Amino acid sequence: MLADKKHLQSWLDAGKKHMREDAVSVDALLKGYSESLLHEKTIRNTSIFMGDRQVSGFTFNIYQPFYKSCPVGMILDLEIRVEGKVIPRNNVYFILKGGQRVRLYETRTIQDIWWNILEPLVVFVARQGGLTSGTHDFELTLAELVSEYYEHPKNLIMGSVKTKMQVTI
Repeated sequence: MLADKKHLQSWLDAGKKHMREDAVSVDALLKGYSESLLHEKTIRNTSIFMGDRQVSGFTFNIYQPFYKSCPVGMILDLEIRVEGKVIPRNNVYFILKGGQRVRLYETRTIQDIWWNILEPLVVFVARQGGLTSGTHDFELTLAELVSEYYEHPKNLIMGSVKTKMQVTI
């Protein structure tokens, strides 16, 4: 489950004795990480092969919200809401370099494939028929470990975006 702002603030408060006095607030952290998470505001309906069957759904790109690259295994959680409804996490896949498909909960086992700072990570959501054409309310929250970021008590960053996304064919 994703932490909310209250949890993040409690983590920061607990770790303040180890932080610099000029450390940024939770709101500033979330804003900074959120701004770079989505560059494009488009969703593409598509279908992909999963083993021996074709699965329909939609894709969109996310970008590394932190200032450096990290292994895909550092992704802890990704919550997607379309029109206010949470997409089941079992339906969320990443399409990695070379076309490898990995379920969200399997990413934690991958330490040898890196998500580079300027390289999009393709998110595929299995959903029969994809999304209807037009504009949709879209929310995305990413939780990612960052082992080098020692000032954050839990070494966790989060980005959260609430926007309108256009479905293209």
